[in-house]
Amino acid sequence: MLYLRLSSHRTEESIMKLYWLLFGFLLLPFGGWSQEDNASRKFKGGLLLGLSTSQIDGDGYEGWNKVGPWGGAYVNTFLSEKVNFQLEMSYIGKGSRQPSDPDNGIFNFQTIGLSYVEVPMLFQFKKGRFTYELGPSFGVLINDREEDQNGERVGEQRLFSFHSTEIAGHVGLNFLLLDNLIANVRVSRSILPVSERTQFSTRFGINGGAYSSVVAFSLRYQILK
Repeated sequence: MLYLRLSSHRTEESIMKLYWLLFGFLLLPFGGWSQEDNASRKFKGGLLLGLSTSQIDGDGYEGWNKVGPWGGAYVNTFLSEKVNFQLEMSYIGKGSRQPSDPDNGIFNFQTIGLSYVEVPMLFQFKKGRFTYELGPSFGVLINDREEDQNGERVGEQRLFSFHSTEIAGHVGLNFLLLDNLIANVRVSRSILPVSERTQFSTRFGINGGAYSSVVAFSLRYQILK
């Protein structure tokens, strides 16, 4: 019962943070237009859809086995002839997955699923048809689940207690396929631990926090030009 109450409270906090993120994201273009003439600052925007592959450093396993959805929207504006600033809001699935391998006598498996709404804030540097990007993001955890061969872990069975927010860093590359279609690949990693509690040792041989690492791929359709 205590676990359920704590989870409910954290969910309510996450929803409130999500509302503020949505509010700020929707107001950004209008804030820019109110400060400068429309002709002097042009906004572009569109939709993105793709997949993420991820792992959790510190969970005792290795491998980019967890696949999740990635989708959302973005707006950007130019800072100079070669530099843009882009703000995104997206839903992304992260976590880790250690599959079973019966042929080698491994029958146990583990899956950790994390669902975030995150807002990356990226500086983009254009060079021909390529655009390089980097910057931080703020994410809100909207759902987390742990599962093994015995089913879902609940209460004291859980190995992690995940934070309701995440701060991450991103590095990515865009390639212009068509006038309004962009291919993107992005690597990200949490800057602060997504969980302080782990029952495993890290690669450095000490107990410590768990960090999310993600490699994601998407196609972006530009609506606003």
